[in-house]
Amino acid sequence: MEKETAAMTAEKEQNKDRTGCYAAAISILCSGLLLSGAAGLLGELIPFGGNLLFLAVSAGAAVLVILSQQKKALEVILPLFLLTAAFVLLFFRMEAVIQGMLSIANTVLKKWNMIFDTYLPLYGLSSDKQEDLAPAVCILGILVGIFTGYGVWRQWLGLLTGEVFVILAAGCLLQGNPSFDPVILLLAGWLGVWTGSRAGNRRNQKIPLCICVLTLLFG
Repeated sequence: MEKETAAMTAEKEQNKDRTGCYAAAISILCSGLLLSGAAGLLGELIPFGGNLLFLAVSAGAAVLVILSQQKKALEVILPLFLLTAAFVLLFFRMEAVIQGMLSIANTVLKKWNMIFDTYLPLYGLSSDKQEDLAPAVCILGILVGIFTGYGVWRQWLGLLTGEVFVILAAGCLLQGNPSFDPVILLLAGWLGVWTGSRAGNRRNQKIPLCICVLTLLFG
């Protein structure tokens, strides 16, 4: 009897581990789709091709946050480590971070002035180099990655919906004629998160996976 109970307990633990790994994989997929779409839509708004660096940093942060939720020991420590890394970078490269943020703001203002025929003033920069942009993009990527990772795993549907539509509005309004590919990626990740919540529990993760794949194929 004891052996049967032990076997059943071990089987339940294995099933729980498999379910957790599968849920993590689906969450990583949805996060990757969301961040890939965001990087594509914001491409020209981050100068010097910084959208690729933004995608790499934000995707890495989101993956680490999602994986940390599988272990109670890492659930708080790993996201806190990422935030500490962002604050350390800000502390030691504060001038470069400020210059990089202002450079991104100037790019957005230029696009806005060109599209809407306005004359909003630009920020005066002491330098405008690619090296100054990297720290700012890294900090921005860490913060967005942490938010997206937590949002997808914990299913913050309202906040994620707001993020998606802000990015869509910025990309479509300020880039004039954006590519449709990043829009499809963004919507696939967003629909995957929504359908995952409606599944009721994390055991049924086939629905969001199918929705993501069908959205990509349809697009």
